[in-house]
Amino acid sequence: MPASAPIPRDGFIRTWLALGPFTGNPAGLLTTSLIDEERVVPRRGARLNGRVWTAIASEGPDVNFMQLCPKWPAHSNCCAYVLAYIHAPKTTAGYLALGSDDGIAAWLNGVPLVSIDATRACIP
Repeated sequence: MPASAPIPRDGFIRTWLALGPFTGNPAGLLTTSLIDEERVVPRRGARLNGRVWTAIASEGPDVNFMQLCPKWPAHSNCCAYVLAYIHAPKTTAGYLALGSDDGIAAWLNGVPLVSIDATRACIP
């Protein structure tokens, strides 16, 4: 993951760090801490619980994990931690738009923003 990257003109973040997959009962994956969330310091290449923080980059505004993480052994009944660092030199207004084809949970600066525990079919 680059130390800094300009935000594309359309405003979509395209570079992320991902750790996963974590498999299990879909009903509990979003409500269970699968790593020590308060103490983890994600870094590209860092190992954690047998997994590696991996830099991923999407060409467009959406992030397709089935394409970006082809070496992951699981794509069903699983989840991942995905993050992007956003540095702003001063307080700045912003707009955060999220979407998912399954469940999603998102935080900003440690504050929960959204949690939708949903399951749908995985279609490549």
